[in-house]
Amino acid sequence: MTSPEFIVEFDTSFAGRQSLIDTGNDSLFLWFNSDVSWDTNPRTVALHKHSEVDETVVMLSGEGYFLHGREQTTIVKSKWKAPCLLWMPADQYHRIVVTSEERAQSILIYSPSKTPLDTFTNIIGRAVTGVEVIFNDLPEESISREIFDHVPSSMIRVPS
Repeated sequence: MTSPEFIVEFDTSFAGRQSLIDTGNDSLFLWFNSDVSWDTNPRTVALHKHSEVDETVVMLSGEGYFLHGREQTTIVKSKWKAPCLLWMPADQYHRIVVTSEERAQSILIYSPSKTPLDTFTNIIGRAVTGVEVIFNDLPEESISREIFDHVPSSMIRVPS
């Protein structure tokens, strides 16, 4: 292995959650979910909040409501329809209610709260450039299980 980058394949036809990255040491946690909602028409809804992470959910299919607010008295619901991105900053109550009957697919990402980011234009503007390679001359290298040897197998899904 020449560098620490890796590829994690996942099966979009699999029903349920698949952990993509969760080492317990990195700054990100990601999972892919593909399932039918268990509460398409709820009467009451339990919300939650995280104090240390921002939560981002990329809804790839489905539709429903995004419940959100700083306090119990300020919670509102906003209609969403995929494809869309739902963002929940730390310390905000939230819950995603999927009302569609079909299987909804989503990618959930936890990242450290208040992570300072610059604009895309500025980040790209500071990128180190000037390296050019001949694509056809590059050696091809498979990604193997050994790059994950330091991570417990229950924490990350690796293609077989």
